[in-house]
Amino acid sequence: MNLADSVMVVTGATNGIGKAICSQLLQMCVGHIIMVSRTQDKAEQVRNELKSPNSQLSIVQADFNSLDQVRRAGEKITTLAPTLDVLINNAGAYFHQWGETVDGLEKTIGVNHFAPFLLTYLVKSSMLDAKASRIINVSSNAHFDGKLDPARFRGRPTKYSGWRSYAQSKLANVMFTYQLASLLSVYKISVNCLHPGMVNTSIGNQHTPRHLSLLWSIARPFFLPQKKGADTAVFLATEEVGQNVTGKYFVRRKEVKSAQLSYQEDLQNQLWEHSCNFLDIKSVWN
Repeated sequence: MNLADSVMVVTGATNGIGKAICSQLLQMCVGHIIMVSRTQDKAEQVRNELKSPNSQLSIVQADFNSLDQVRRAGEKITTLAPTLDVLINNAGAYFHQWGETVDGLEKTIGVNHFAPFLLTYLVKSSMLDAKASRIINVSSNAHFDGKLDPARFRGRPTKYSGWRSYAQSKLANVMFTYQLASLLSVYKISVNCLHPGMVNTSIGNQHTPRHLSLLWSIARPFFLPQKKGADTAVFLATEEVGQNVTGKYFVRRKEVKSAQLSYQEDLQNQLWEHSCNFLDIKSVWN
């Protein structure tokens, strides 16, 4: 891959791992980086902070709490990038208390799974037009605790667990990766996912009670620096292995086994069909 001529999209680009990914890609002189951010002001601030004379930095604003905003983001990305080399689905959130997205989805699965699922679908035409392209989904080892339960995607449960919902969404990221890799195997598009590690970010300070936020703040200095957390995503985006290998789960640049549940094709198909039906998109991507 000629990095100077490449176009890459990074979601959740203005905080934590996403910002670190953008910073490292700029240091490698990637030609054009499209930052997808929940807020325009924060994106402008980060662009001014990171700007490089060797790279173009564009901003696409989208709050993943709204699928309409994701749709508009997809349209803007395909306009900015008729050919797209790399999509890094990094944006994610943890919600300690139950809540709904604008579209009536449980917030965690809505933001962490349905939004990147839809965005990937919307920009696939630009990726098909590239000579070779890569889709990288940032998951988590939390997926080992995940159970797939589409009944919990909508409606308020009698008992809600923020961790259970987060683990389910990260399992969905892995299953989405495997299913999409299989469907796109006839094209020059690789699809992989990764665990970034326990990284010093603010995810544990957001949407959590004060005592949990305090505990997270105390523990944060002992976690990986954000640059380390971004390393595997940058590795898959720029090194040959990221193009030559598809449908795999990576930790610290190494291909490793994901949870046994993630390989169950009947559950992958169930998630895929449920997602496509809810989003009203075709289940066959070509």
